[in-house]
Amino acid sequence: MNKDPSRPKNDLLRIAGFSTALGLGFMAASVQAYTWDAAGLRFRFSLFTVIAFVAGALVGWYYWRTVSQMIYANENGTPPERRAGARKFTIFSILLFAFAIGSYVYRLRLVPSGKAAEVAEGLVMAFVAIGIVGFLLWRVVRFFEKEP
Repeated sequence: MNKDPSRPKNDLLRIAGFSTALGLGFMAASVQAYTWDAAGLRFRFSLFTVIAFVAGALVGWYYWRTVSQMIYANENGTPPERRAGARKFTIFSILLFAFAIGSYVYRLRLVPSGKAAEVAEGLVMAFVAIGIVGFLLWRVVRFFEKEP
């Protein structure tokens, strides 16, 4: 049986791409669909909700496509100055981060004004907690990648 050594990496990139596309699609659709009216918070499904989902999913898919191109360019020995994907990846990552924060801030408009400060405080605490976990994961990976 002929095993492809790049198969686990391809499978991981496929799973990450699908998961990110699904997550960004649902995030974009929910940002578009939630509205506030006299009756309260409502989820209004429309054609624009579907369009927002598809747009978010395409952004997530394209992000991981850029990542895979960078990985394969790196493995093929392409010099760093020729890796066009690296700059695009950095800009894309910063924009995705900004849009993620923007989606949370945008949703604050749906919170009653009396509770907005409490919700914003909880949101900041959640971002700090996620940042700490991300930092710890980064440190653990760096520890295990160190050569003995």
